[in-house]
Amino acid sequence: TGSLSQRSYVEGDTVVYPGPYARYLYYGKVMEGPTHGPKHATDKDLVYTKQHHPQAQSHWFEASKAQNLKKWLRGVKKIVK
Repeated sequence: TGSLSQRSYVEGDTVVYPGPYARYLYYGKVMEGPTHGPKHATDKDLVYTKQHHPQAQSHWFEASKAQNLKKWLRGVKKIVK
């Protein structure tokens, strides 16, 4: 739904995703708890819809790194030069 991107912000050179919401979404676990108050992760896996992004998944950084690392390194080399 884009709600995670709407909640994130940049602080210096870091993108900050609010927790614990972002943590559970990243690790792919369903959160349970009161409507207003702390929630906890369960053993249930989230089901990611592919409607907004065909590669939506948990652990997206590792997936992106596996796919894009060479491209990222080329970009860094250009910046450093």
